[in-house]
Amino acid sequence: MNLMKFSLKFTSFYSNYIRGDLRGIYYLDHCIYSEKKLLEEIGLVPEIDIFEDTAICIKLRKLSKWKRLDSKSTTSAIRFNKNGFWKQALLNAKLKLKYSFGVFHEDLNKDYEKKMDLNSKYE
Repeated sequence: MNLMKFSLKFTSFYSNYIRGDLRGIYYLDHCIYSEKKLLEEIGLVPEIDIFEDTAICIKLRKLSKWKRLDSKSTTSAIRFNKNGFWKQALLNAKLKLKYSFGVFHEDLNKDYEKKMDLNSKYE
């Protein structure tokens, strides 16, 4: 197995078992679901450009226990393939740290989208 494939498998493992199962924070790519009344109680999906999945999960885990279903969800590795695994992994870690310190979501997303032209457009 080559290094990129191993690194992506590790990232998937971390996302599912450490970030998800242990901490209760899943990506929207994981297909987060909830009872409607819980989503209404937390204010539905926040109007932010990035980390909306983190914000949802942090609010939901205060109200209910989470559970990852034994299903598969495939997501794109385009950012890792384009930027290189370590560069993208370090960017992701930097963004998570900045998010935890309350940096404005649009500024975070500008860094995340830089030179990718995938999701959000900024002037």
